[in-house]
Amino acid sequence: MNSLNSLQIDALDRAQRQPELCPFLFRKIKGLKWFDELQKRNFFNPSENPAAKETEDKGYYMIPVWPVLEYLEKTAPELQIAGNEEYADKFLQITRSTTKTSIETAVSNYRTWRYFAKVIKYIPIGRITADDIDLCAYWLKDPFDRMLVGDELGNHFLPKLLEDKTEHSFELSLKLVEALTQLRWVEKQWGVKKELEPILYIEDWHANKLFCNQSRKIGKTLEQNGLNIFKARIEEILNKYGKDEYSPIWRPAIEDHEQNKNHHDALNILITGFRDALSGYIEEHIVKKAREVFDYISDLLKSKFRLFHRIAINAIGVYFDVLNPLISNIIDPIYFTSHYRHELFYLLKNNFTKLEEDDKKKVLQIIDSLTIDNNENEDIKKKQIAYKKLIWLMAVKDKGYEPADKLYSQYFAVIGVEPEHPDFSSYMEVGWVGEVSPYKAEELLSQGIDELLDIIDSFQEQGGWKTPTKRGLAEAFKQAIKINPDYFKGNLSEFLTVDLAYICEIIQAFKELWTEKKFDNWAEVLEFCDSIIKREEFWSEENNKRRESFIANRSWIVGAIGELLHAGTANDETAFDPSLLPKAKNLLLKLLEKKEGEEFEANSDAVFVSINSPRGKCIEALVNFALRCCRLSDKEKGNHDEAWKDLQPIFNKELMRSGDNNFEFVTLYANYLPNFLYLNRDWTLRNLSQVFSFTRRKHWLYAMQGYAYVSAVYPDIYRFLSKEGHFIEALNASELREETKRKVIQNIVVAYIQGEESLENGASLINILLDRWNAGELNELIWFIWTIRDQNEVLYKKVRGLWEKISGKVANREEENKKLLSMLCLWSVFISELNNDTLQLLKQVAPYAEVNHHSYILIEELRRLVVKYPLQVAEIFISMLENFPPTYKEEDIKYILQTLYKDGDLEIRKRCNEIVEKYIKYGIEFPAKLRKEFK
Repeated sequence: MNSLNSLQIDALDRAQRQPELCPFLFRKIKGLKWFDELQKRNFFNPSENPAAKETEDKGYYMIPVWPVLEYLEKTAPELQIAGNEEYADKFLQITRSTTKTSIETAVSNYRTWRYFAKVIKYIPIGRITADDIDLCAYWLKDPFDRMLVGDELGNHFLPKLLEDKTEHSFELSLKLVEALTQLRWVEKQWGVKKELEPILYIEDWHANKLFCNQSRKIGKTLEQNGLNIFKARIEEILNKYGKDEYSPIWRPAIEDHEQNKNHHDALNILITGFRDALSGYIEEHIVKKAREVFDYISDLLKSKFRLFHRIAINAIGVYFDVLNPLISNIIDPIYFTSHYRHELFYLLKNNFTKLEEDDKKKVLQIIDSLTIDNNENEDIKKKQIAYKKLIWLMAVKDKGYEPADKLYSQYFAVIGVEPEHPDFSSYMEVGWVGEVSPYKAEELLSQGIDELLDIIDSFQEQGGWKTPTKRGLAEAFKQAIKINPDYFKGNLSEFLTVDLAYICEIIQAFKELWTEKKFDNWAEVLEFCDSIIKREEFWSEENNKRRESFIANRSWIVGAIGELLHAGTANDETAFDPSLLPKAKNLLLKLLEKKEGEEFEANSDAVFVSINSPRGKCIEALVNFALRCCRLSDKEKGNHDEAWKDLQPIFNKELMRSGDNNFEFVTLYANYLPNFLYLNRDWTLRNLSQVFSFTRRKHWLYAMQGYAYVSAVYPDIYRFLSKEGHFIEALNASELREETKRKVIQNIVVAYIQGEESLENGASLINILLDRWNAGELNELIWFIWTIRDQNEVLYKKVRGLWEKISGKVANREEENKKLLSMLCLWSVFISELNNDTLQLLKQVAPYAEVNHHSYILIEELRRLVVKYPLQVAEIFISMLENFPPTYKEEDIKYILQTLYKDGDLEIRKRCNEIVEKYIKYGIEFPAKLRKEFK
């Protein structure tokens, strides 16, 4: 073993004096020549194994790395070289002493156990003891890991043990499989019920993958001893759970199958492991140890648990060519039940032709003797029995055996249909099932109008899975209209008396056709809508009842007409002819007069409810109708005073009705404020106090929600809401959602930027926001300003003034405001020069850049500034490294360091070296490599 040279000893001395250099050192060194010196200096002392540390976010922990273990992992392959057995023992001793100390002191670190799991696979197997495997079992129980250690032990160490095939490795392998299949019982709450649930110590998905990889090897090598570990774990669960009787429900198939929905829980993972281990055992030993294999499977059939019977039947079916002597145990009436249906069905389906003649006859005798116990009349009972027999006959028919085919035909004649999914006692289909129509759209179009009306009027749902529905026929009817709208031209009045489901689809079809620019028959469609709502029975309470299966009622049709009128007036280029506006107006007035508003809760999303409610859709159509009328008047007369004079009484009436819980209008008035300002500014501003009224709390809440969707700040409206205290009340209102409060803050920010708010005015809303010092509000303020960044010196000046005020408030309280300071890193984009003031702003926020993961933004901006302000950028960078070393984006960091190092100024180069040294202390090497490149 070569001894260390003076430079290597010096490196160890420096690492002992400066522990922060250890990660860098141990990442570099490897080889047994270092071991003795490291051990002499106590680098492997168990007390050095670091414990988990709780972070500032209570309940979350950081798991530190023990740096010297990286050396052990890299050096471990040398333990396999002859002559290094002494060091193998020393490595083992480190794992033993560290683990035992951890057990005694309750200090656990899964990163340490993972390194040990990587090392142990290089230790000569003869030097590993059963006690060492017990330590492996402890590593698997680490509370912070359910994946990494299990993967190392199960997919890397276990295969090595299995391949050795000595008596000693056999013993170690068994103990390791026991460790890998350990169970813990965790209390789970299901509603009011609590029960214990079995959990593997390895995370389920990874455990499933592990045993899929290794179970066959376990069965081949460890034989019945390995199988019995899986079997015992399964029995432990079944004994505690008592769910064996229902195994076809929670494990429909023993083989891998899409019906096995919960295949990643502990029980199903163990079943799969046992099945695969049994397969490995059969494949490897059926020739040399046939009697033992037969006896083991026969014993499974004698188990008190039906699940093991199913596993045995599955194995006999899969390996029938070698296990066929066991078939006599299976051809028994006790197995022709729902408990064993899937496994026995496929055993017969795949192997019936291989059975002896007597066994074939016995199978048919058992099937033909099946019966049921119920009190149904004889005809029903006869069909049920025929159905039950057909389930099994479907497995043996069409196999070239005439008696089976004859028996199948006999019972098929009784019911005239084959059982669906005969191989499962219960079958689950997952996916979207659309509505089924008895006719396709093209078939409907091939009928005459009278025949089409007969189809619609006479259709009745039969009920049942995937059978035609009224909704399905209505959707096909709608498609027929869209395919050929001319077919219905002049005939819409014929459909006035059909069910509301079809009327709704007529209106929806023409709205979609208009959107797609495929229809121009507005006069007939509007007349059709008018005729519908004129009918007294349309407004009956019966027509407003909610219907099953999402079938349209009166409310749906009111909403559909509102959407239709909205589509026909929203855009001047695509609007219907102005001559039809009076008809549209009358329609809207009738709908608004008759249709009641929706119920709103205090915490309702008022805008969502309003724009989706039938009355809300009609109000939106009314607003678009009014805008269309006024635009036409502007174009014709140069103003819309007369048009508004005609419209104002309608809106006055809606405003008055808002006192009767007409919440849709309150919400949409606030939402459409910019449009109302266009319609009539005086009327709009005059009525603000009526809509935004503190005395009517619900109205006010919904109005504020509506206003939150206004995309711009209008000075007159802003001043009203600000002066009357609506913004601050909105921030305080527990009923309002965060989206509304964010919009309030954005309004205040825009007003500040536009000069409506001032930092010099102590009573301004921008100052009130700062005085409130609410973290969520301030984060929104900072983020929103960042989103509106552009090359605008006025904006930059406003932002710097606000930043300086915030900076003053957090001075000497940086730690308690570190998340806020991290957010402020976003504002580095507004820094165009680094003078004393801006330098201090950035140095204040830089140490906290990564708290909210904003270091990459600050790095980008430092890159932008480094050429002009190298020394200042270096100072900010060093401040950032106080708490965290940024590594993203590496190309930006490289550019900054390269610029600093090549500047030529000794002071700047010194700062650059200081940055590199700090990175090294964090264990990050790439800046040091960059420095070599720069030289």
